[in-house]
Amino acid sequence: MARKPSKGFTDRELEIMNVVWQMGEATVKEIQQRLPGDPHYNSVLTIIRVLERKGRLVHRVEGKTYFYRAGESEEKS
Repeated sequence: MARKPSKGFTDRELEIMNVVWQMGEATVKEIQQRLPGDPHYNSVLTIIRVLERKGRLVHRVEGKTYFYRAGESEEKS
């Protein structure tokens, strides 16, 4: 059975959101490069997809590249 999405952020989700809030918009690779601990690309992408399902991130596509930005302002979170 799937877990209910939490209203808050996990530690890694918050790290990702902080990168996106600072940059305004970023690719998975850009986010990955700015996170501590050298996380694997697929791990970062998985968390980004979770954040999208929660409505915390949205994306736009340019060619084959996905650009992610916050779905809500930092103050609301």
